[in-house]
Amino acid sequence: MRRGGCARTGQCCRDLAIEIPRSWARRPRVARLMQAWYRYIYNFQPTGIVNETWLQFSCGNLTGRNECSIYPFRPTLCRDYPAVTLFGHAKVHK
Repeated sequence: MRRGGCARTGQCCRDLAIEIPRSWARRPRVARLMQAWYRYIYNFQPTGIVNETWLQFSCGNLTGRNECSIYPFRPTLCRDYPAVTLFGHAKVHK
């Protein structure tokens, strides 16, 4: 279990990765649909697909001062970071 608090570097908001099944990642239309969904629902801006199973994003809610502009209403993914169990083999920011 990871522990810690926000150091306000903005790194975790600039480099988000969400794992999708490999079969979805192989279908460009499905990957684009997932990117569009995360962009619409969370304002996560797609930056590419990594390792064929990870959708990479940056958060559009991060301000220039490395603060969340929607902090009271942030997604569960953000609320639970870093205290949730990490599945997969993603690089974890310090």
